[in-house]
Amino acid sequence: MPWNFTNQQLDPMILSIAAAPITVAGGATVAINQAPASIRYHNLNYALVGLWPFPDNQNVNANYAGQNISVTNPQTGVTAIYHYQAPPAN
Repeated sequence: MPWNFTNQQLDPMILSIAAAPITVAGGATVAINQAPASIRYHNLNYALVGLWPFPDNQNVNANYAGQNISVTNPQTGVTAIYHYQAPPAN
């Protein structure tokens, strides 16, 4: 079931996985066995909107797209969107 998750940015991303957070260095690829619920990038949190649309054993690329993080399968063009989540107001 793993997906090969590639961080296409120069800076690291932290994937929120139930077992434990996974840090993916800029330009690095890691195998993940579960869809990240959120991605932390530049100390900001981006939550998955909708479902993780990727069947097992696919390669996916993560890019910061200005306001969101896009995780895309380069072969099919299918994309998962991680939307910026503002911190709760005090």
